[in-house]
Amino acid sequence: MVRAPGRRRSRSDNPELERLGQRFSQFRREHPPQTRIPVPLREAVLAAMQRGVTTTQVRRACGVSPSQLDRWQKRPGKRARHADPRRPTPRVFSVVPDPPPHTARPAVSRAEPELELRLGGWSIRVRPVDA
Repeated sequence: MVRAPGRRRSRSDNPELERLGQRFSQFRREHPPQTRIPVPLREAVLAAMQRGVTTTQVRRACGVSPSQLDRWQKRPGKRARHADPRRPTPRVFSVVPDPPPHTARPAVSRAEPELELRLGGWSIRVRPVDA
């Protein structure tokens, strides 16, 4: 087939970029839409860009958006916050200060049990305080 003058070929002359595009195509065939791009693929894109592949070439070959590339460049190798459900992310809550002295505290009986929260190898116990 003869190309019209001034038209570019659809295939890249860069074998690395071709392989990267094929990896993205395979990932998209094997996963549903909106699936997060895995870290190894993101790192491969960033490595190719460090070796001189332009953002336009990456966008065309891999089908990624400019905002995705921008995020990956700002936070390379950043994994999803909840990538490993076995390692929960701890949250810190603000501490409630003691009530003012004029506020009456409810009576606490010793019959109330302690509360215990276990996180992995950690244990937090909550028990009534003597008034």
